[in-house]
Amino acid sequence: MFSTVLWPVSLQESESQNRGVMKMLQHLSAQRVLLLHVAENEPSPEAPAREKLEALRKQLEEEGFKGEAVIKTGHVATVICSYASERNVGLIVLPWKPKMIVRIALLGSVVRDVIRLSDRPVAVYKAKGVMQRRQSGGVDRIMYATAFQATDSVVMPYLKHEGIKADTLVLLHVGERAPDPRAEKTRRTQVGMNLNRLAGECSGWFGEVETISALGRPSKRIVRQAKQGDVDLIVLGKYDAPSPFGSMLGSTAEMLARTAPCSLLVVPVESLAVTGYSKSGERG
Repeated sequence: MFSTVLWPVSLQESESQNRGVMKMLQHLSAQRVLLLHVAENEPSPEAPAREKLEALRKQLEEEGFKGEAVIKTGHVATVICSYASERNVGLIVLPWKPKMIVRIALLGSVVRDVIRLSDRPVAVYKAKGVMQRRQSGGVDRIMYATAFQATDSVVMPYLKHEGIKADTLVLLHVGERAPDPRAEKTRRTQVGMNLNRLAGECSGWFGEVETISALGRPSKRIVRQAKQGDVDLIVLGKYDAPSPFGSMLGSTAEMLARTAPCSLLVVPVESLAVTGYSKSGERG
């Protein structure tokens, strides 16, 4: 599912960020990596930029990947998403670069823009968590923030993909309290049944499956549970319509890019259709 990955680079990334992204790509079983540098204000990028991109491509090949390097011009996030569609990549991976909140508000964030615009999964690499705990590149704990019917049909094939493995899967649902006790009891029962259903589906793919039902604002509660549970990778679906159980909205995914304490994998609801995969994870 992630055999071909698009890695947009600004060429200002640190060596540690590049090494971290490569570890993430190895963990996700990527084979071909397309390096893309978007020169927003430079119709003809200078030779040093091309040299840096070529050096990174060679470094990728030394790590066992098949690498390509491309330079394009235009609006960064738009070019990234259009090129991902053109090459039909299975994943876009971006390192998170911390910025001042004021700067994010004024200039926006390429990462958040890509999450909003992309019809393909987007992985956001953060130094804490994924691939950092063990030198072997393994992952201890993945947390899937589920909206049930709204996102499960597209996220589950990714959780069962051979490239996403962990000792423990945490299934988290964040909802709103129902307006009266009877309705709340019904809601809790439905949530419990759905969490147990998912746990059963995932039991053969992870050593241990934990379930958590919580109340609150999804963007804040997901972060809190990830910190409390010492999670390495958060997985969630990007869904922009209401769900009976409370959906993971696109805005929540964008916000988590900044606030999540660990790396993030965002799977749009349309991703299986556009990349040509079936719900079993096989190419159609």
